[in-house]
Amino acid sequence: MKKTLLTTFLLLTSFSASATLISGSVTTGTGNYIKIIDPTGITVGNNNYDTLNLYGFDEDQNFTLTEDLDINTGTGVISAGTIVASHYIFFDPKNSASQIGTVSFDSEILGIITNSTKLEASAYLGHSDVTYLGGNLLGLESNDSAAISLDLYSLTVNWTASTPGDYLRVITAHSPLAAVPVPAAAWLFGTGLLGLFSVSRARSKAS
Repeated sequence: MKKTLLTTFLLLTSFSASATLISGSVTTGTGNYIKIIDPTGITVGNNNYDTLNLYGFDEDQNFTLTEDLDINTGTGVISAGTIVASHYIFFDPKNSASQIGTVSFDSEILGIITNSTKLEASAYLGHSDVTYLGGNLLGLESNDSAAISLDLYSLTVNWTASTPGDYLRVITAHSPLAAVPVPAAAWLFGTGLLGLFSVSRARSKAS
């Protein structure tokens, strides 16, 4: 009985509510892949890192689009009403350098945004605690590429960057393991289960 109650409560409270970058690597170049776990307070967009690393961080998660979102792949548009998660990938070397790398996600890639104008237009999907410096040089140049894998779960970048660096936004579906945030009723139910669990323990001790 006690084990059943506790298991039920843990299941109720274990829902994730995000899609996420799960891995990455630099396959050509001397840098490393680095996921910025908590990007709070950082600034990106113009020589803020000056390293040969491939960086990525998760932005807004499980956001329902209220209007069509322009992207640079596929049909060129993700329709309003779609639930998406956003991720920022960038390469910001001190001097001109080239790099090939991959990043993988736990949900399907719906599209990528590589154009400076579209990056600015999709800024509402950015992380609320990150400072994004603008400019018309943020997107990829004609000799750069960003290719989505056949299974839609990873992205390969092949780019050469200098000032201010190369930046792109990856739009994925929400995580297949993610639900919606646990509703208040579920928390109340879970609290009740813990209460029953406590009563059960007290009775066991009394007997």
